[in-house]
Amino acid sequence: MSQLVVAAISDSFSALWPELAAQAGAGARVVDAPEEAGPAPDVLATVLCVAGVEEAAEPALRALAAAGAPPALVVGARADHRLAAAL
Repeated sequence: MSQLVVAAISDSFSALWPELAAQAGAGARVVDAPEEAGPAPDVLATVLCVAGVEEAAEPALRALAAAGAPPALVVGARADHRLAAAL
């Protein structure tokens, strides 16, 4: 079974990840640190949740890349186009 891997730097949206994975026909694997989201053959997508701590996004993306994780979708709560452009 494919997995939705979520590196959850923030607890925001925590109830959403298993539901989202199930709707995609996948399981959810939520990890607390980006370093734990390394490569796996069954990864459907990798999500980086930084809602409320958006300033942690850039170093967390670097840590995901260093761990060999596929490029991540970043989820935040701040409506700041400059932050999105920087990532």
